[in-house]
Amino acid sequence: MATSLAVADPNFEGAMSFFVERDPPFVASLEAPNDFASQVEKARGLSSQAEKAQKMSQVMIRAQEAGFVLPLIHFSSFAVAKPGIDLSDIPNSDETIPFSKVRIK
Repeated sequence: MATSLAVADPNFEGAMSFFVERDPPFVASLEAPNDFASQVEKARGLSSQAEKAQKMSQVMIRAQEAGFVLPLIHFSSFAVAKPGIDLSDIPNSDETIPFSKVRIK
């Protein structure tokens, strides 16, 4: 759940900070190679948004592989929009709403 939220969130840096830099963190940081907070900080320094997203996604994948992110809950979401908001590009099978697919008419 954490990885899909972090990469689907338009403010993925904030989402990653929420998971690894809060006190106490949801994803604990230890010594290398499990120093996730410092890895997020290094990724934040990259100039390209695409590179940042890629590196931060890799951090969460490593955290999952190391057992720091447990699949404790699963939820589905639904979206309600007012007239003028087009959600037709979002497949019914998507469980999160990728804001990149929301269009304003």
